[in-house]
Amino acid sequence: MKALKRDLQSVAKSLKLLTQKTERMASKLAKLEKTQADKSPRVRASTRTAKKTSPAKAKKVTATGSVLGIIQSSKNGVDTETLKRKTGFSDKKIWNIINRQKRQGAIKSVRRGFYVST
Repeated sequence: MKALKRDLQSVAKSLKLLTQKTERMASKLAKLEKTQADKSPRVRASTRTAKKTSPAKAKKVTATGSVLGIIQSSKNGVDTETLKRKTGFSDKKIWNIINRQKRQGAIKSVRRGFYVST
């Protein structure tokens, strides 16, 4: 019974110390907030007008988009020489674009070097 009483007194003493510490911390925090509020600059009303929007810019056409556009605009399909002539791209670039689009199913090969839109 004595041990229990001693434990309860110890807990009560610890709680009292914790209460004092929290009260000190709260007062320090209140002082700090007050000094921060004093130091903060005054906010003025904004006199700025709304930002002007520029007219819509034309979107850049990608290499893939230009090749697909040429293929889709042709009724009977297009060969690689025509694509080279119209776009100015190298063989390798046209080959890469065509293979990528074939895998995605956007175009198909009718015969070697001749492509149509799906």
